[in-house]
Amino acid sequence: MKIGEFSKKVSLSIDTLRYYEKIGLIYPKRDENNIREYNYDDFKWVESIKN
Repeated sequence: MKIGEFSKKVSLSIDTLRYYEKIGLIYPKRDENNIREYNYDDFKWVESIKN
């Protein structure tokens, strides 16, 4: 899923997700256009970070 949908699912802002990526907490895959693609493993990881 794209970053907008993912941010709603994990209840974090897009800016927060980008910050987490910048500091190395998350590593979303990217598609052929270099757009972030989040998956269920990313969801589980972000939820564990939040708790």
